[in-house]
Amino acid sequence: QAVFQKEEGLSEEENVSEQLQAATQLVECYLQVERSFAPLLSSGSEDLAVAAVLDADAGSAGAAVAAQLKTLRAHGRLKFRSDLVAAVLEHVKLLPAHEPREMPSVTEGFLNREVSQKTLRLIREEGHWKRLGELVAELSELPNIAGYSPVLLPARSLSQSLDRQPWETRKNALRNALKDSGSKKELSAGKISTWSAQAAGGNLLLSLFSDSDAVLRGRALEVFVRRSYRACGVSGSSHLAVATQGPGIMG
Repeated sequence: QAVFQKEEGLSEEENVSEQLQAATQLVECYLQVERSFAPLLSSGSEDLAVAAVLDADAGSAGAAVAAQLKTLRAHGRLKFRSDLVAAVLEHVKLLPAHEPREMPSVTEGFLNREVSQKTLRLIREEGHWKRLGELVAELSELPNIAGYSPVLLPARSLSQSLDRQPWETRKNALRNALKDSGSKKELSAGKISTWSAQAAGGNLLLSLFSDSDAVLRGRALEVFVRRSYRACGVSGSSHLAVATQGPGIMG
């Protein structure tokens, strides 16, 4: 509640912008810590994850060691931090629905103080919505373990509402990308596997397993495997061959 306490003297729109900024900063701080642990926790124990983080900075200078200890202390309060982020996401869902708005019009080339301030505020607010959407999509991709469970459901729900693109639109976009992945390097299966859940998540990929194009089904399966085993060392550049009775034959 303290994070979103209404400031005196600000309009309702200005308060929305301030609250978005506070929410964005808090989620960013949360992820700055958990980016070091999430890939390790999905495939190992907490102790192994901490040991891996310590080994990664072995032999570092004093400042790096201090930062490492700060990160470890923050991760040690994961439950409290996850509950806080979950509460923040629930609050963001109560804010006025995000709709792109037109900038104030300027008459006869004259930009007065009021119009200038409103334009700047709208630009900042739009930037906060965009950045928050990126961070929430990253939150929704955290591994499904106890420490992250308070965050996952509100993050996935909010991510879907912020995206606003219909299911069929996203499915068709992914299908077209997979069709082009054989000829365009920037659309390789490795690249697509790193896309956000809204663009290439598990449900979207699963929906393409029954596609009429056998080659496309095989590519969808490959991306699904890459996404599922990222924490086990499968990266966007790893060599992976989908072995089936034919390209993408399943069942």
